[in-house]
Amino acid sequence: MSVLFCSHHIRWLWFTIAGIGISPLQISAQTPTADSVRDAVLRGRAYLTRNQQSDGSFPADGVLTHPVAVTSLATLALLNSSPNTPSPSVSRGLRFLKSLPADQPTKTNEIALMIMVLCAADREAAFPRVQELTDRLLVRQSPSGGWRSLPEDLLVESSLTHLALLALRDAHGIGVMIPHDVWEKTRLYWHAKQNSEGSWGLPADEPHLDDHGVGLAAETMTAVSALSICDQMLAISRRDQSGIPECCTAQESDRHLKRGLSWLQSRFREHSRDDSWKGVIYRLYGLERSSGWQGPALEENQELYWKGAYELLQRQNESTGSWQSNDPIVGTSHALLFLARGLESVLVNKLRYGPRSKHDSLDLIDHHGNPHPGDIDGLLRRLAGTYRWPRLMTAGEMDLSFSPADNLQPRQPAPVLYMTGTYAPQLTALEIAQLRESLYQGSLLFAVAACHSSEFEEGFRRLLIQLLPPGEGTLSPLASEHPIYRSQYQLSPRDFELYGTDMGCRTPIVFCRDDLGCLWTQGSNSSATHLTTDSELAFQLGANVLAYATGQVANTRLDNLRPAGEKREDPLDDRLLRILQIQHSGHWNTASRALPHLIDAVNAVEGPIVSTQQLAVPLSSPQLFQHALLYMHGSGEFTFSDSERRALKLHLERGGFLFADACCGSTKFDSSLRTAIKQTFPNQILQQIPLEHKLYSTKIGYDLRGIRRTTKEKRTIVDSASSPSAPDTESEPFSLEGILLDGRYAVIYSRHDISCALDRHTSNRCSVYSFESAVQIATNIMLYALMQDLRLQDSDSSSQD
Repeated sequence: MSVLFCSHHIRWLWFTIAGIGISPLQISAQTPTADSVRDAVLRGRAYLTRNQQSDGSFPADGVLTHPVAVTSLATLALLNSSPNTPSPSVSRGLRFLKSLPADQPTKTNEIALMIMVLCAADREAAFPRVQELTDRLLVRQSPSGGWRSLPEDLLVESSLTHLALLALRDAHGIGVMIPHDVWEKTRLYWHAKQNSEGSWGLPADEPHLDDHGVGLAAETMTAVSALSICDQMLAISRRDQSGIPECCTAQESDRHLKRGLSWLQSRFREHSRDDSWKGVIYRLYGLERSSGWQGPALEENQELYWKGAYELLQRQNESTGSWQSNDPIVGTSHALLFLARGLESVLVNKLRYGPRSKHDSLDLIDHHGNPHPGDIDGLLRRLAGTYRWPRLMTAGEMDLSFSPADNLQPRQPAPVLYMTGTYAPQLTALEIAQLRESLYQGSLLFAVAACHSSEFEEGFRRLLIQLLPPGEGTLSPLASEHPIYRSQYQLSPRDFELYGTDMGCRTPIVFCRDDLGCLWTQGSNSSATHLTTDSELAFQLGANVLAYATGQVANTRLDNLRPAGEKREDPLDDRLLRILQIQHSGHWNTASRALPHLIDAVNAVEGPIVSTQQLAVPLSSPQLFQHALLYMHGSGEFTFSDSERRALKLHLERGGFLFADACCGSTKFDSSLRTAIKQTFPNQILQQIPLEHKLYSTKIGYDLRGIRRTTKEKRTIVDSASSPSAPDTESEPFSLEGILLDGRYAVIYSRHDISCALDRHTSNRCSVYSFESAVQIATNIMLYALMQDLRLQDSDSSSQD
């Protein structure tokens, strides 16, 4: 199976977590919230901090028998569970570890855990010490391929072998070279230990390591995790005689791994409760440690993280904040490392697509859509903690064959959807609809032809014709001035040529025919100089794509993975105003971050008066008459039905307010809106609002009279903050239009782009405002609306309900 590791089978690893045995129906009423997970993490961190000793170490226990091991584990837990906030406890723990004599540590578990925390803390500064520790770890590998505690020991332990693999994987991630035969020998070690029916372990295997899990299920999961790591690292370390990686060479399926996965699947129900709770914590930790490298497969089902979190929250000591294990410091550290997965920034969803088995809709017939399973993980690991990127980042997996109602994928799309493959993508109508909706929700589709596949490129171009409206599904080369080439690093088409398709004010579809996935997977460990240069450029391009798509603002897993029925509410939410975004057929959410930024701006001026919970409905929705503030933007042609126009007219006449603007100055949207307004109010037309109106003055909010916009004819380059670089002399004053009803402007409209500037997504085709100017204009418009009596008269509106 190796690189073609099947995420359908990986999914079963979660369901075999011992001691959990919870069905979706069992947890639906008691699923933890994001706040409860964060609270549990804070209490667990407080417990560890209270038990840290004055020298920065943590007391040894009966399993990890030296302070180095338990200090490394606890410091790693503290580091990962507070990724963006410097912690004095972490600093003290690292200071203790760095103060150790040169000949320390000595045992395998100590060395492995110390490698892991040093790699997580500061990969560049840690490199010399990690290189030394890695050399020390490698000499403890036995001829059989397993690891022993000391070089002179005869006993080889599977738990130490798994721990050593995790450490070597992390060392490789910061640039330490690991010989190819190390992974091969370790894989053979696990092959030799496999039982005839496909499992690993014996009921009495390593009884002194109870916290590492006992029983066949725990040992089998450990072995499957280890073999997955071995296969991934073997794929990375393969080189031809010239040192070029063999990314696209077919690899033999690992039948031992496949048999182990089949055994876990078949024994799911029988072994769902075969271990003690002490084993559960370590197994959850093992999943956390293994899933990152394997990529998104373990995270694709959003309910799975919550199942583990549910059990951990149930088991947390209410008074101390700890989790009991052989030692509460160890148990608490393992629990925090698992829960910390929810704190990671979710940047990318890797698309899972292709023909399915007739017997199982989750099982892909082939894996040509995922030839480099470690590609996105390699990119994120390299970027983590650099420039302005979070230290903890992760990818998810989006299975296009399932709708959000299936609860099998994140409900909120990630900023970037990554699509790759070697064959022409063949998508069903449902999969195309899923992908189209994600684009309209604001995601960027980044497609890469794996192994320079011309077949994938040709198929992807055909897919775009089905995906986008007629005339819009054509890829064109991106100009060197495109923001994507300079959103973080200064690059050009000479480095990697990109192709794209514009939609309104942004470029939501980007294609590259170079095999970036191979370079991301290889990382910085390539031995060939020219390959290292290409790899570095590939990472820079990946960073630019992510920066362009996200503005370097990403949700965490706790934000994206919410159980069914949970809403993200503001404090006293019922007392807050809510802005309703209007859905329509003209690309209604081209600038997906415009409304959140607008809400933040209004609340920054007036305090928390507007709800941050977004709600988007068509004009036909009964919810229309529950909220007075309406907002809409778009970049395409649209029409309102007769009933929708009647609903809008009734809403505005009863005291409602509509703020609208044309993304990127779209003439199609502008024409559609003017037609809709004329049909709704036959005796009215949109008229320019005089500059003397208080809307533009400090009587409302900001003084807008000096604001100017850069015209698209004069526009040259846009920087990463979406501010025009052209001087003010190449700009024009802005203007707003409106509809007066009973002496007030019930509609305010900008035919020049505001939403894309709010979104920090602008195109060289647009006449734009700077982000700061757009914030001021939009804030004044909303403050003007808020000064009116926003109570909808006769709001019961039975005829509309």
